[in-house]
Amino acid sequence: MTPSPEIIQALLSGDFKVTRRPVPVAGDLRINSGIAIVVMILGRSRQKKASYQKLHFLAHAVRTPEMRKHALALLQADRSRLLPLIRVEPWVNRAVNLASALELTGVHRGSVVELLPKGVELFEALTREGDTMRDEWEFISRAAVLASEKKVTSIMNMDYLIWA
Repeated sequence: MTPSPEIIQALLSGDFKVTRRPVPVAGDLRINSGIAIVVMILGRSRQKKASYQKLHFLAHAVRTPEMRKHALALLQADRSRLLPLIRVEPWVNRAVNLASALELTGVHRGSVVELLPKGVELFEALTREGDTMRDEWEFISRAAVLASEKKVTSIMNMDYLIWA
């Protein structure tokens, strides 16, 4: 049902008062923290490069303490019955695209993301900060080194499972 022209006119001609109210922002729209996480993962990865698969794996794992613990168990175990609870995080692609536009990262062959000199500077600043995203930093510092591309692919393909 479409409102009558009189109602529309009354709504548009009235006095409006805008009041600021705190509204939580969805995690996937917090682009600053997304860029920081991508930069931290790349900064701790071999040759400061990682595949989108590795970025999505670690970005999903970093979200909660339980997921961080689960991901470290997957990465540290040679064989495990743990099932990976992995999903593609839409904010990762947005963060990489914005980081590329800001010349923090570059994308090669469509699937490898590399930290550029400006990104290295940001990584070093985040490292020096200490209190910035401490839990995430501790997890990424441990996990990014353990998460070789081969191991992440194996986890994503569930090659490591022992089928009883």
